Amino acid sequence: MFKLLLFCVSFWVIHALKDAPRISKSFSKELIQSEGSVLNIPCSILSGSPPFSFKWFKNGNELQRTANQDSYQIKTDNFLSFLSISQLRAIDSGNYSCIVSNDYGIDIQWTILQVKAIETNEAPSLLKQLSRLSSAKGSDIVLTCNVAKGTKPFRFQWHKDNVEISDNKHSRIEIKDIYSFLTLYNIDREDIGNYSCIVTNQFGFDRISFQLDVTGLNFY
Repeated sequence: MFKLLLFCVSFWVIHALKDAPRISKSFSKELIQSEGSVLNIPCSILSGSPPFSFKWFKNGNELQRTANQDSYQIKTDNFLSFLSISQLRAIDSGNYSCIVSNDYGIDIQWTILQVKAIETNEAPSLLKQLSRLSSAKGSDIVLTCNVAKGTKPFRFQWHKDNVEISDNKHSRIEIKDIYSFLTLYNIDREDIGNYSCIVTNQFGFDRISFQLDVTGLNFY
């Protein structure tokens, strides 16, 4: 009876020491993190027979464990491997997987990382330009309003002497994302004045002004 018990225990020990690896289910299948944050993904062994081999992949391509790698770091000991990425960027988005193997099999865990841009919540700031412009009578002139920074979307308005300008045969307003253009056609004496571009978003506004002079006029 004792020999039978000893045989059963020995068989169980030998069998237990010949297990394929099992990775702890610590992986989240989806991760969403902001640009500039730090990513740490653990890959830890729950059970199995050492020694283990750890490999990390991004979108099916193996990540090499090199000392001079700046974009990511892989740290591994006997039962645990860590993938760390500092200063996350949009290009770091993708499918990351850890594959662990030993002499008896393999296991794999994966997660999909999405890196999102940081929302800045800034009022608009316009690019500063020449404040005084002049053009000849009968010519066309284009005034430009360019947002240097701020949170989209933006709303643009053009004013002449504090009166809002709208599209007509003599003037045209174009808006393209962070730019707005005011085109004045065949300018004359009545176009002399102070023009301003006002840009707004949900966090504030900014204004830029131009003083337009028309040359070549006849004065009586």
